[in-house]
Amino acid sequence: MKSDGAVTDPVLISDGSSEAYGACAYARWQLKNQRFESQLIMSKNRLAPVRKISVDRIELCGAVLNKRLKVLINEQCRYKFQRCYHVVDSQIVQAMIQKDSYGFNTFAATRIGEIQEGTEQHWYWTESAYNIADLLTRGKKPSEIRLHSEWQEGPDFLKRPESEWPITRDYITPRTLPDV
Repeated sequence: MKSDGAVTDPVLISDGSSEAYGACAYARWQLKNQRFESQLIMSKNRLAPVRKISVDRIELCGAVLNKRLKVLINEQCRYKFQRCYHVVDSQIVQAMIQKDSYGFNTFAATRIGEIQEGTEQHWYWTESAYNIADLLTRGKKPSEIRLHSEWQEGPDFLKRPESEWPITRDYITPRTLPDV
């Protein structure tokens, strides 16, 4: 997976999404010419439950998959990643993850606790337009996820320095969070 001329170890980046819900992980590394490359490591998605639940809960389930991908990759991959960015496109989920789990109902508290157990609060928010994991919740043709596609090589922002990424750790705390 590592390209010729790579001068740094990969950086693991994972995304969570809604609707069907899922997560994907990309390795990113810097080349000698100061450019960056990235490549899909793995992804996982699931259909939303038949019983209707809120979008916030589905997004929270996507964040759990995100955390589980990180654990699996760290256990199975021979690379030791410098940093891990967990990116969601739900400000509500980002805010929930930053809070103590004991204030939420059982559904949310269980998931928030699992997320916090292995991710060290490295959760970021981005607009849906930049969330590559949204591809997991929409049907795509094989031609749209072929070799050298955005899906395989990651979103364009991964090819830029981290200071230019459209992600933020700042979160808007709504007056009330769901499932409290």
